[in-house]
Amino acid sequence: MIFAYSLSKGRKKGGEEIMREIRNFTKKSKKEGGVKRMKKIGILFIFAAVVALSAGSAYGLQIVLNPGAVFGSGWNGSPDSDTLTGVISQLSVYTQTTSTPTGVGTSFTDVGDIAVIGFIPGLADREGLDVSWELTGRWGQSSGEELTGYVDLSKSDADTDYYVYTGGVLWMYVDDTPDRDWGTTPGSYDDSGFADAGSVPVATLTLANGWGTLEYEIVDETIDNQDVNGDGQITSNARLPKGGAIFLDWKFTMMFPGFWLDQYGNDLNDLLVQPNISILAFADVDTDNVIITYSGGNPVQIDSDHDGSIDITVVPEPTTMLLLGSGILGLLGMAGIRRKKA
Repeated sequence: MIFAYSLSKGRKKGGEEIMREIRNFTKKSKKEGGVKRMKKIGILFIFAAVVALSAGSAYGLQIVLNPGAVFGSGWNGSPDSDTLTGVISQLSVYTQTTSTPTGVGTSFTDVGDIAVIGFIPGLADREGLDVSWELTGRWGQSSGEELTGYVDLSKSDADTDYYVYTGGVLWMYVDDTPDRDWGTTPGSYDDSGFADAGSVPVATLTLANGWGTLEYEIVDETIDNQDVNGDGQITSNARLPKGGAIFLDWKFTMMFPGFWLDQYGNDLNDLLVQPNISILAFADVDTDNVIITYSGGNPVQIDSDHDGSIDITVVPEPTTMLLLGSGILGLLGMAGIRRKKA
């Protein structure tokens, strides 16, 4: 994920301009029609495909959120006259998670809650975030939507566990009454106010891929004859969790119309429904507090909290776009030949 993001950051401006032009051409083509317009669209798609191939197929986005699209035109979260946030490069987030082993090898499931607690840059207009409204999320809301994964033993060692995440569904919500409660533990099982009756779903995302680490301090418990890590044993190599990192790549499958905008005011939902475009959310968070519950010397639950950021990125499918563009031009060429023969 770090590699993919470095590519998107390095080519952000060009990618945004290309995607904006694609949207503009698409809108105009609905009205103007004609071979000339279709030629331009075909050329634009080929150009975008070539750039995508050379740019690593990732365009970083700056976004604007519009809570007014959800709450209605009469709503206003701040003293200004609109219902829009400022231009955002990243979403600052805080999460709490609870992980449990499935009993099959080193696999586990994870449920969690997430809240957007700020924007980057920090001076961006929050439009009353966490005062007049909140943006939260939850994965594992329904059975089968939990994060799934396993501990990769080939990469793990005594002081580091390496995790691979394989699936999951994240729902994002807005609520005009900020009422989330993180409970008293770093885990998600005692959280409340997420996805409650007043919440409106504004996005659904499925996990594309992910990985993470949990690091440990190795402690000799035999020195003081104390069970330091609470696993019911006294050993010379007890592991105390001290933090880690998690990187998750989520793919949007639903966006509330009018809520997610690019920096130019274009509705990202219009882009999401295009057949050759994916919109991804790259989550990069640090693991802070960790509590491991043991039974029989084995971990049966891991509660943890995390803070970090999310980047929104557009990823075209360059091969499909290239084929589409060349196909359009090919058809236009045939149409031109037919007109000449006529």
